[in-house]
Amino acid sequence: MLAAAAPPIHFTPATRNQATARRCFQQFEGAGLDGLIAKPLDLTYQPDKRVMSKIKHERTADCVVAGYRVPQSGPDAIGSLHRTRPWSVAAIQSWHLALVLSG
Repeated sequence: MLAAAAPPIHFTPATRNQATARRCFQQFEGAGLDGLIAKPLDLTYQPDKRVMSKIKHERTADCVVAGYRVPQSGPDAIGSLHRTRPWSVAAIQSWHLALVLSG
């Protein structure tokens, strides 16, 4: 149906290969595109449903997830602060891409 399509319409490749997906992800960032759509190959477009995963380019930033535990001994006691190790946005995206591609 779109075999003869001309720019600005472009064919988007599909792959199950993680290395190819990573290469496309990096290449598309340089082209100014937003990211990739990850989905099973046999999944069709479904209007008004969120059935595909969009993996977007993000600027890297280190973040720490923190939480506060309310003290059990009473309202005038001091609670405790909890945090995780720092995670980069790139590391989280890489983990998410691997998870989506693994099915």
